Amino acid sequence: MPSVSMTFLLSDVDPGGRELVARYLDGDPEAVALVDQWIERAAGSFRRRLSSEWEDVLQSIRVEVFKLFQKGQFRAESHVRTYLWRVTNHSCLDFIRRKERWRWTELSEYGQLLETSRLRARQVASERETVDLLLRVVSEVGDQCREIWRQLIAGSSYREMSAELGVSEGALRVRALRCRKQAVEIRSRLLAETSN
Repeated sequence: MPSVSMTFLLSDVDPGGRELVARYLDGDPEAVALVDQWIERAAGSFRRRLSSEWEDVLQSIRVEVFKLFQKGQFRAESHVRTYLWRVTNHSCLDFIRRKERWRWTELSEYGQLLETSRLRARQVASERETVDLLLRVVSEVGDQCREIWRQLIAGSSYREMSAELGVSEGALRVRALRCRKQAVEIRSRLLAETSN
């Protein structure tokens, strides 16, 4: 003879649950109404917090329950009502948590954000054009100019460069000035070509 606790556990299992689930999946109106009633009761405590989304959440729970029943997720380890209670409560809580994570933005903030994005996009496009123009200018100047600029960017002084290249410091400064003028002329020509 089973003990009292064992009898309690055996009576807590829902032997008719699988039949109810099968009838529900077959579209039996009584089974559908019963499951729907249990879902609404289980979600009742969330009605105020769900407010205008109440019907949408109930519908998504119905879809979720149908999918779970189809997959055979209900194993009759508890009553169908208990199973639906858990699914409904978890779904409602998940919806409330997702809703709390949403960040509402005023339209005026959105307009400012959009304008900032547009300005940044124009800056990026302008920077790309500038880099492209610079690369074209550098490719058209002579090797000597590129070498002088490379050393200047690396931090070399005119004295160090003149010793390395074997020319006077003054001559090197004149070469750097001529390279600069040549680069400005190439840039002006390229900009004129682009605008035409």
